[in-house]
Amino acid sequence: MRVDFYQLVRDPAEAVLPLLAHKTVSAGERKLVVSSDDAQLARISDGLWSRKESFLAHDRAGGPHDDRQPILLSDRAEAANGA
Repeated sequence: MRVDFYQLVRDPAEAVLPLLAHKTVSAGERKLVVSSDDAQLARISDGLWSRKESFLAHDRAGGPHDDRQPILLSDRAEAANGA
């Protein structure tokens, strides 16, 4: 398991996360994004779907296919997608 932490001082997480997620998925790995802020997870989701180069498939945790998601957004640090 790999755990990365980023300290963001200039840009909000929802602006940086699509780039980081793209690198993760391009490397053939999965990503779990955890935030207790539901509105922030919604903004992150919007950023992943509206990425200029191509959207990044993802879903919110709690669905029937969490294990299939390359990027899973959750309020808990439980990697149901195997990240």
